[in-house]
Amino acid sequence: MAPRVFYAPILRMKRILFYLTCVTLTLLSACGGGTAPAAEPTAYPAPPRPTEYIITTLPTPKSDSGIITGYLLENKANPTAPSSTVLLALAKIIPGPDGQPMVARFNREEAPHTLTDVNGRFVFKDIPPGQYGLIVDRISDAFLLNDPDTGGDFIFTATAGEVLDLGNLVYDAIPGVPEGK
Repeated sequence: MAPRVFYAPILRMKRILFYLTCVTLTLLSACGGGTAPAAEPTAYPAPPRPTEYIITTLPTPKSDSGIITGYLLENKANPTAPSSTVLLALAKIIPGPDGQPMVARFNREEAPHTLTDVNGRFVFKDIPPGQYGLIVDRISDAFLLNDPDTGGDFIFTATAGEVLDLGNLVYDAIPGVPEGK
């Protein structure tokens, strides 16, 4: 009598090999660069930026608020060196119990901000009446400026309906601003 041959395990093995081959071929064809690579995206051109930011006119102050303006200049040896595109802010001066200025309150989210133009000129519009200090805001740091002449506290008062011109504020170096900026 001839030995019995069981084909079932062999058939199962062939079936498994067939499925593994199909899966492998499918994966290889999916990875095989069947499509052309997408073209590199072209950058959307940014709108042109003005080459110079210049404040030409002062707005008229409203009856319930004031305007504060001046020039931020660097280097007393050359007081015409403007500090352009410096971010400035105002800090509200809080008086102490005796009514004298005690502390400058600066909240980056609420404080009025402005940029100096290429000539170092700045303008704060619609400023509520009160006492303020001038801040150089570098986003990561903020610096309260002293009086450029005396080195003492630099406190000024905004008045409703008026323009306060602080004049030329000339510093040897402006805190937080690279020299000649």
